[in-house]
Amino acid sequence: MKLMIYFYRAVESNPTVEVFMAKGGRGDIASSPESKYLDSSTKKAMNKIASNLESKYFFEKEHVNDKYNKRKLPEFENLGVSLGCVPDGGFWFDNPRGQLRKLCFVFESKHQNEDGNAIERWGTNYLLCKSLNPQVKYITFMSGKGCAEGKILHKYAESMKKISENCIFYLSENGFGEEQIESIMMKYLAEEKL
Repeated sequence: MKLMIYFYRAVESNPTVEVFMAKGGRGDIASSPESKYLDSSTKKAMNKIASNLESKYFFEKEHVNDKYNKRKLPEFENLGVSLGCVPDGGFWFDNPRGQLRKLCFVFESKHQNEDGNAIERWGTNYLLCKSLNPQVKYITFMSGKGCAEGKILHKYAESMKKISENCIFYLSENGFGEEQIESIMMKYLAEEKL
């Protein structure tokens, strides 16, 4: 069986994997109105859950290299990771900063039509998060025409689910609203600590 992976730089040499490079702009900035809406809905749900302390898990928003080290995650810093990692729904740990902790959940959102490269940044973020915990549950909301069966996001999600059962995808061509995203996030964040 040959799996098709639609990102590069993040796949180790493997004769059973074909690597394709997608066309598009920067993977870290939402450009279409649909992509901006999905990102915004995910971030609003994340902020609502985090501010209401509705979870048994501890929230971190981002890992970004800044000159004051205020936006760096110590776990990435200890590994020497200089790449940024800013999943739309944040990082969720089992303990607060300053204690020994494990990354349990990451929530991400990607919108892509039939062309584009939204999934390239997904691959980088996933591998960075997996370096902190190989069993991290990486939950992704995908929207756009690329979600249709046989299209790029659908193929990508199906391939990644075969590689790791902890890659969890929600696909909708028409996107997700904030309440839908919040409900799905809470389903995971209400679980007993892993």
